Amino acid sequence: MAPGVKVIPHNETELQDQKAAELASAVWMHGKAKYNLKEKIADHAEDYVDLGETFCLIQWDKSKGDLIGYSQAVEKETGSPIYVDEAGADTIYAETVDPITGQVISHQPKADMDSPVFSGDFVFKNILPFNVLRCPKAETMSESPYLIVRSMMSTNDLKEMYESDPEKLGFIEESSQTTFKVFDGAKGEYVDGKDQTMVREFFFRPCMQYPKGYYYMTTSTGILEESELPFGVWPIAWCGFQKIQTTPRACSIIRHLRPYQAEVNRAASSQAQQQLESGFDKVFVQGGTKVTKGIDLPGTRFFNISGATPQVVPGRSGEQFMAYLQMTIEEMYRVADLEQDDAEINGQLDPNVLLFRSMRQRKKVAIYAERFESFVKDICRIYLKLAQHYLDESALIRAVGRREAINIAEFKNITDQDFAITLEAVQDDADTILARSLQSQQILQYVGKDIPPEVRGQIIANMPFANNDGAFGDLTIDYRSAQSDILALDRGEYRPVRIYENHKYMIKQLTNRMKQRDFDLLSPQIKQMYEQKIMEHSKAEAEELSKMKALQSEFIPSGGALAKADLYIAKENGKTERATFPTEALMWLKERLDAQGSTQEQMEGIPPDAIGQIQEQMGGMMPPGEQAPQMPEGY
Repeated sequence: MAPGVKVIPHNETELQDQKAAELASAVWMHGKAKYNLKEKIADHAEDYVDLGETFCLIQWDKSKGDLIGYSQAVEKETGSPIYVDEAGADTIYAETVDPITGQVISHQPKADMDSPVFSGDFVFKNILPFNVLRCPKAETMSESPYLIVRSMMSTNDLKEMYESDPEKLGFIEESSQTTFKVFDGAKGEYVDGKDQTMVREFFFRPCMQYPKGYYYMTTSTGILEESELPFGVWPIAWCGFQKIQTTPRACSIIRHLRPYQAEVNRAASSQAQQQLESGFDKVFVQGGTKVTKGIDLPGTRFFNISGATPQVVPGRSGEQFMAYLQMTIEEMYRVADLEQDDAEINGQLDPNVLLFRSMRQRKKVAIYAERFESFVKDICRIYLKLAQHYLDESALIRAVGRREAINIAEFKNITDQDFAITLEAVQDDADTILARSLQSQQILQYVGKDIPPEVRGQIIANMPFANNDGAFGDLTIDYRSAQSDILALDRGEYRPVRIYENHKYMIKQLTNRMKQRDFDLLSPQIKQMYEQKIMEHSKAEAEELSKMKALQSEFIPSGGALAKADLYIAKENGKTERATFPTEALMWLKERLDAQGSTQEQMEGIPPDAIGQIQEQMGGMMPPGEQAPQMPEGY
C-alpha cells in the first residue's frame, strides 16, 4: 500500500471551501515534491515496522532556503549601524549635507559579509523513538502534556551559535564535560561521544498554562532557547505499530517474531552442525580386501579391488531438519499476517477482476496501514498550518501557479473549519490509477453527450493519465474565471467585466451563487456588487448579440439550388450569358424588397415635418451596425 492524503472541502457545496481545499492541495503537492516527502515517508514506514514507533518534527529553519542578502554591519563597541558614503568610506550617519549645494545625501547601509540572510525553509526531522521521552503519567501519547527530544550536537557548532552570549557559552562548556555512550550504527557498538553535547528540546502542548504551547532548548546545566510554539501549532506527529497495554508506547511486530526467529536459527545451526560432522561419505571394506589406484584417464578415476566389494555410507546433509524448519517459517509468516495469495488468475485479465483481487489482498495489512495513514495525515495538517504563516506570496505562487495568485488570500484565511483532510490510501500505485480510469470511462460512456464542454474538461483534467492542463485548459478556463470572481465578490472585492469573457456562462454561475442559502448572510454591499456584475455581463451579452445580428444581416445567404435569372452578363470573349444565383439569395432579395415597399406605403400620408423625427427615433433603436431605412425620394 502507498498511503497518501488529499484535501477536500469541509462543505462541498460552498465555493469558498472548494477553493480553499484546492489551494491547500496545491501547496501540499508542491511541498511533497520540493522536500522529497515520498522518500521521507518511506523512511518513517521502515521505522514504523522495524522499531514500532516513528516521530516527525516539522520546523521552520531561518538558516536554510535562498540567499536574499546580508545583515547590516554594526560597530562592535557601540552597536551602531554602519553606512558607506559616496567616497566609499565607513560612517555611522545615514545622511550628510553637501556643503556646496546644501542637498541631503543618503548613504547606503554596509553589508556584513559574515552575516548572510536566507529566506528560510521547512525541515522534516525523523526522530528515532528511543530519543523521545514522554510524561510518566500519560496514558496515551496524544495526552502527554509534553515530549522531550534528546540529540547529540557538536560542541563547536553550539559555541558558534551562542558566541555572543557568555552565560550560554558557560552552559555549553560545562555540559560538554560529560561523556555519553552513543551507539555507532556502522560499527554496531557503543562508543564514547567526544566533542559532543547532549541537547534536550522540550515541547509543551497548548494548555491553560501555555495557551500557544511552549518550547525549551536546554543542556544539562541551563536553558539555551525558550519561546512559545510558532503560531500555537504542535509540530510533532507520532505513530505506533502495536499498542502495549498500560503504557502509551508501542512495539514492533518483530517482538512477536523473535521466538520463531530464534527457533529458525537453532534449526539452521543444527543442520549446519550435522553437515560438518557427518557430511562426508564413509567407506567400509572387509578384512583382506585391497583397494589400489588404477590407471588415470582424463575425467575418469579407476580403482582396483581384490576381495569383497566395499560398502559406501553417504554423509548426512541435515535434510531431517528441513521439514521442521519450513514449518516454523510458515508459522512465523502466519503470525505476521504475511501469507501471500499465490493463486493464479488463469489468464483472466479483466481490469475489474484484477482490482478486486488487489483490494482483497490489502485487507491483511489494513489495520496497520490505517494507523500509518493517520500519521501522514498529521504531517500534512502540520505542514499546511505552518505554510499559511511562513510562506510568502512568491513562494505560494510557485506552489499554486500564477493564475491563482489573486486567490492567495483564500489560502491565508483558511481555518480548521474551512477544509477537511481525508485519506487516499493507495494514491500512488497502479491499482488506484486503474480504478480512476475505469470510473472515468464509465462516466464519459453513459453521460458524456449530456455534459457541458466545461464540465467534460474538468473530468478529463482529473484523469490520472490525461491530466494535462495545457491540452485541456481551454475547457476549464471559464470555470476557473467564474470561480475566482465569485470568491473575490464574497470577500467584498469587485472585479470589472472583461470584454472577451463568456458572459452567458458568467451570468449562469453568478445567478447560481445568488440562489444558495448562505447568500442571504452576505452584506448588502456585496449583494449589490453581484447585481451590478450581472447587469454588466447582461449588457455585454446584449451588445455581442446585437453585433452578431447586425453582422449576420449584412451577409447574403448563398444556399439552395442555382437558378437562372433574366440578367445577361458580358464575358471576356464578347459574348453574353444569363446570370446564375442561389435560390436563397433570390428569396432574401425578394424579402428585402417587400419590406422596403411596406415601409414606403406606411410613410405615405405622413406630414413631412414628422418624417424626420420618426427617422431619428428609428435610427436610435437600431442595433449597432444597422442603419434606419432611407426615406424615398420626394419626401
